[in-house]
Formats: sequence, C-alpha cells, structure tokens
Amino acid sequence: MISQFFILSARGDTLIVKDYRQDLPKSTPEKFFRFIKEKEESSKPIIEQEGISYLFLKRSTLYIVGTTRFNASPALIFEIMNRVANTIKDLCGDLNEDVVRKNFSLIYEVIDEMLDFGYP
Repeated sequence: MISQFFILSARGDTLIVKDYRQDLPKSTPEKFFRFIKEKEESSKPIIEQEGISYLFLKRSTLYIVGTTRFNASPALIFEIMNRVANTIKDLCGDLNEDVVRKNFSLIYEVIDEMLDFGYP
C-alpha cells in the first residue's frame, strides 16, 4: 500500500523517513520537495510524477507525505496520515519541526505501531 512515509520541514529537511517496500529511490523526498517548491501556489494534495503517487498534508510548517506506486485508496492514505499527525500532536503537545527533532525516536515508534510494512 504505502511505499514510503516521510515528514519534511518547510526548508526541505528530511526529518522522518520510513521506507516500507524499497521500490522507490532514496531521493524521493528531495524530488517531492523540489516539485512542491516549483508549484507552491497551485499544489494539490495528490501529485503523480514518474509513476509515483505523492499524497501529502501540510501541518503548520511540516509536510507529511505518503508515496505509492500501486493503485491505493487516497482516502485511506490521507486518513492514516491524519491519524499519525494527530497522535504525534497528542503525545508531544504540538506538531512542528522542533518537536519532531526532539522526539524522533518516539515518532518512529508511533509510526511502527500504526503502520506494518505500509499497511494500517
């Protein structure tokens, strides 16, 4: 279902990366951020580029992104991303770059518990 799950800062720094299927290149977060910065004013929450579907949410200054090559349900992926973001906010008090940097091990554990090999 989800090939990669990652969280990026507003500057494009990769804060969290979980690669579940190893079917996408390691440079996927950088490609996503370059595309978003080029199309900032008209970016849609689903982007299809080079056979990869990028589904993303922007929460405060963070981009929460799920990628896939398969025909997965976008509503389910958005629900997963929303629940991960809400859980992080509930556990850490807020959702911003500093919180993610300070609590990255907790966030990795939360993601591991919520997603098994890309499946909720």
